[in-house]
This record gives sequence, structure tokens and C-alpha cells, in this order.
Amino acid sequence: MNPQELFTIAAVERDTRLSKDTLRIWERRYGFPQPLRNQQGERLYPADQVQRLQLMQILLSGGLRPAAIAGLPLEALQGLLDQRQTVAPPPPAAALALHADCLRALRQHDMPALLQLLNRSAKRLGLAGLVCDVLADLTAEVGRAWARGQIEVFEEHLYTECVSTMLRQALAELMLQSARQRPRILLTTVPQEAHGLGLLMAHTLMALQGCDCRSLGLQTPLQQLVQAVSAQAIDVLALSFSQTMRATDVQRNLRDVRLALPEQVQIWAGGSHPALVKLALPGVTTLARLEDIGPAIAAWREAASLTL
Repeated sequence: MNPQELFTIAAVERDTRLSKDTLRIWERRYGFPQPLRNQQGERLYPADQVQRLQLMQILLSGGLRPAAIAGLPLEALQGLLDQRQTVAPPPPAAALALHADCLRALRQHDMPALLQLLNRSAKRLGLAGLVCDVLADLTAEVGRAWARGQIEVFEEHLYTECVSTMLRQALAELMLQSARQRPRILLTTVPQEAHGLGLLMAHTLMALQGCDCRSLGLQTPLQQLVQAVSAQAIDVLALSFSQTMRATDVQRNLRDVRLALPEQVQIWAGGSHPALVKLALPGVTTLARLEDIGPAIAAWREAASLTL
């Protein structure tokens, strides 16, 4: 971000996923953010405050409270984010080099070069390998770069659209290759969840397993979701949750969906939200990693065969 750039409250709401009401409440309650005012009295937010708000939003989704972090400078927020990242073995050198090449292409806005890098990986690893071994970590890296202000919001959007287009093309080919088998899976997100790349990656892996997948896209209201499950005789509802939602909203939505659906319809909840790691909700299966999708499908098919 340009340090001198000023953002309207609507732009801040869009780029941080924090509502206008939340921004105003924090301003009164915690003294942050501290917007400037134009001649019409409208709020204008400096770029450094927007970057702090972006980091705060991610930390809040991990369970921290606004009062604990509202007064922290940018460096302290970045330190907290680094501490709370999931501990995992470092990627192999080849993966790190690929990530660097992809981020370089993204920063240069060279989308043909990014697609070429990803297509080479798909030919070498296969589509499942591309999703699990490349895109999962690369997407997280792009998100971290955005949160730290190393790439712009529009560049994150460029990445999302590029990868989404690639996966949708692959899905279209998969749907034509052979007849689909059960389980019949419905994929979507709840109304507060506007991120769909993780859902699309899950859809790809399920289609590779031969599942009969139906996607409603993003942000499906509960009533419509229930009607779709009933009308299409759905076996499994797959929901994706990114880090942008509050933990309490994740839990509330899953409880509401579980109560609204018949018991025999399984609910699979996946995504990067920290609340899913410790979620213990009867009738809801959490898939912490994309690699968990295959075993979940195998378990469903085994259980289904025992009931025939």
C-alpha cells in the first residue's frame, strides 16, 4: 500500500472484511482506528491503519479479542500472526522455489507466466498433487503476503481468479469423463463467508474421487440450502470456512445447519479457520486438511455399503 493513500470507510470494509459498524464501534471504544475527515466530514483511513486492521481481522478469527490487540503497532500484530501460524515442517526447497516464482509472476501481473508455472506442476504431480502439494500452501502464502501488505488486494484477487479459472476448467473436463458415483455432495458457504477458493479445491479433489458433486457457489442462505439438500437427495453437505469469520459465527452457523438438516445428511466442514481444529459438534465432521477428503469419502462409501 502507498503510505500516503487514504481509504473511505466503504473501501476499508471491503478490504478488511470488517463492517462499518464494527469500525465505528472500535473507534469509540478503543481509540482505534483513528480516521481523518474530509471537508464533508466523511472518514478517511490512512494506509497504515488499514494494514493494521487487516492483521487484526485475521487475529480475531483465531480467538483474540479486540481490546487485547487494538492498541498494538503493526510490528507487534505481525509478530502475533507469526506466532499463531500452524506449526508445520518447512516445504521442500523445490516447493519454496515454486512459491517464489509464482509470487514474482503475481507481483509483475504476469498471469500467463503464473498459469504456465501451475500447469507444469499439474503435469508433473497430477491434478490432486497440484491441489494438495502446491495450491494449498501457495494460497496460504498469498494470504500471508496480503496480510503483511506485501501484495495489494487487487493482486490477491488476480491470483484467486487465475487459480479458480484453472480449476473450473479441470472440473468441466472431469464431469465429462465418466458417470459420477455417490456420495452426492453439495458444496457451498454460509452467507457470511465470501471466500471460495478453498471450496473449489475441495470440489476438485471430490470430483477426482468420482463423487457426484453439486456446487451452489458462495453465501447460500440457510433456507435455500435446506431446500437444495432435499430436492437433490444430497448425502453430504460440504462447507468451507476461511479465517475471515469470527469463531462464534462459524460455530453458530454449523449448529444452525445441523439442526435444519436430516440426521442422515452428513456435514463436512473444512477450511483454514482455527475454530475447526477444536470443533466438537455432533453430526459435523471437520476436515482439517485437503488430504482428509479422500479418507472421508472412503469411510462414507464403506458405511453405505454395509447398509445395503
